[in-house]
Amino acid sequence: MIRRFQLIFAICLLIGWTFSIIYAQQSEPSDSPVATTTRPITEIVVNNQNSLPLLRLRIKGKEEEIFSFFNANNSSDRMDINCYQRKPIGSHITKRVCEPRFLTKLRQEKTRDARSGFGVGVQWTRPSWIS
Repeated sequence: MIRRFQLIFAICLLIGWTFSIIYAQQSEPSDSPVATTTRPITEIVVNNQNSLPLLRLRIKGKEEEIFSFFNANNSSDRMDINCYQRKPIGSHITKRVCEPRFLTKLRQEKTRDARSGFGVGVQWTRPSWIS
C-alpha cells in the first residue's frame, strides 16, 4: 500500500515538473495588455570606485541628515531620535544604535530600578488552587 502511494506520488511529481518546464520554456507574449507609464525609470548605478568604509560613512551621514530633519520637524522632544555607540552585553564591539529619546529614558529608569532593588526580589507564591 505504501509502495503504491510512493509510486503514484513520484509519477505526479514528474508530471508536474514536466509541465512546469514546458510552460517555462514557452516565450510567446501573452495577450494581456502591459501597463506603460510615461514617467522615466530612475537608475541606480553602483561603480566599484568607492570603498566599503566610504559607503558606510556616506550612509551614516544620510541617516544623520534624515534624523536631524525629523527631530527639527516633530512635535515632541520625547520623539527625538538620538544615535550613540553602545556595547551589547557580552561583547566588546561597539554598535551604533539610534532610538527615540523616550525609549532611552525608559531603559535608564528600568536599569536604575533594577540596580536599586525596586521590584526585585519579590517572591511569587503559587496559589493553593493551582496544582
